[in-house]
Parts: sequence; C-alpha cells; structure tokens
Amino acid sequence: MESVRVIVPVRNEEGHIARTLEALLANTYPDFEIVVVDDASTDATRWSAEAFEGTGRVRVLHNAEPLGPARSTNLASRHTDADFLFLTDGDCIPAPDWIEQGTRWLRQPGVCAVEGALYYAHPQPTFRHRIPINPFYNLARRGSLTVPGRDYASGNFAVRREAFAAVGGFNAERYPYGREDTDLGLRLRNLGEIAFNPDMKATHNEEHWTLRYLLRNARRYAADVRILKDHGDFPYRWRKTLHPKFLSELLFPLLIPFRYPMQSLADALFIPEFYLYLMALRLVIWRAALQERILVL
Repeated sequence: MESVRVIVPVRNEEGHIARTLEALLANTYPDFEIVVVDDASTDATRWSAEAFEGTGRVRVLHNAEPLGPARSTNLASRHTDADFLFLTDGDCIPAPDWIEQGTRWLRQPGVCAVEGALYYAHPQPTFRHRIPINPFYNLARRGSLTVPGRDYASGNFAVRREAFAAVGGFNAERYPYGREDTDLGLRLRNLGEIAFNPDMKATHNEEHWTLRYLLRNARRYAADVRILKDHGDFPYRWRKTLHPKFLSELLFPLLIPFRYPMQSLADALFIPEFYLYLMALRLVIWRAALQERILVL
C-alpha cells in the first residue's frame, strides 16, 4: 500500500480550513498524513488547524513570514518518504474517496500525476462569485470546472513524490502569484502522463468578489505571459492576444451583461468594479510582456 502526504498551504482561511480538514480526515484511504502549512496567517487559521493535530494524522507547519503557496508546498514536500503527494487548498472540500481515486490512477504505468475534477460549492454561481480556475471564464459552466490538460489546478492534484522532486517542485521564483500549478503540470509532462480522473472530486468554496480581491487577482496575469514565453503556448489566447474575451469586454463593455449570469441588481452594480479589473489585468499583461520582451496584446 503506497503512502500519501496531503499538503494544504493556507493563509487566512479560518472560515474554511476546519471543513477542509474534516473532509480529508473522512477519506477512506488507510495510509495518509496531512501537512498544513500556515503561511503567516493574520487570523485564527493556525489555531483552527492545530485543533486537529490530536487526530494523529494532521501536522501544522507555520511560516514566520508569507512565502506563498508554491514555496509552502515545496517546503512540505521535503523530508518525507511518502510515495505520493496530494495537493489541495484550504478552501476546498475533497470527497471521501479523493485519495483512493488519485492513488488508483497513480499506480498506472507511465502516469506521473493525476488531476481531479473541481466543482462549484454554489450550484448556480452569479457574476459576483469568486471561483477557481480562470475567474469569470467558467461562470456559465455546470459540472466540473476542470479542463483536462490545461490548468493542472493544485486545488485537486496528485503527483508521484519522485516526479515532483525530479522537476524541482513548484518554480516559486518564476511564478510567485499564480500559474505555478500550470507550469508544474507542463514540466511534469516531460516525465510521463498526467491523467484526468473525473471521479477524483473536490468542491471549491466561493465568496463574493471585493475590489481588493479583484485587484489582487489581476496581478496573477503576469504569470500567463511567462507561461507563453516559457512553454511556447497559452490556452487562453488568440494569436498574440492573451485572454481575447477579456480584451473584447474592455473595448466593448456593453458585452459584459450579456456574457455573465446577472441574477440581481447587485450583479449589475458589480460591472464597474469588473471593468476596473479588466483594465488592471490588461496593464499587468502589457507590463509583463515588456519585462519578458515578448509581443503580447
């Protein structure tokens, strides 16, 4: 029976981490441990997680200063002889057979990693909901958000420990604010197959966007430019334009209410904040393109 280490990097998730750990501890797989890396949270996340250490399966590490999820995961991947590493986030709820489903595929010859299916916690998200994997792209989708072979989202991902070590783990220096999981997946493909198991399920909690979180998310788009440069392609592009959908909405804002699920007046009032987000992310993309010396619109 292969051993498993589940790694959960968290920062300021006091409202979610207990549910995440309860769901992980409910997993039916017999041989696993959970390592929570508290990334210098300023709320009660650390103490909420430490309350589970008495189970014997949970260990909490604490960063004295924020290092980000990529560095935190790299730290937690060391000093273990576990066969498989399972990655999730502090606001995700894995299914009871999540580990079992992942190990089933990792045992297959030639498979070095497996990505699972992520779902909305809210069955009908609105325009204002914060969602995983390319925010605002997936609002109209139902069922799994995961697009196999595209994002490799670390909220629901498992990898052979030896493969993770062989590629040096996450490239935290190059991708400090996002796309570290996409970059990891693209590098792992040189070692073997990354399988997609739709039965390896996790649910992502959602909250409503605030302008602060929108602007914080906008800075992540610099990583999209780096993915294009480092790997020669990026899935959300048309020729030299990254995220053409967002660019069209920036140029023609009247498209916005027709493209997204508007279910209330609050959704409509959110449009100006979303438009500021479109402006910010485009400036981030252009600045990164200049820094990387690559032509991107």
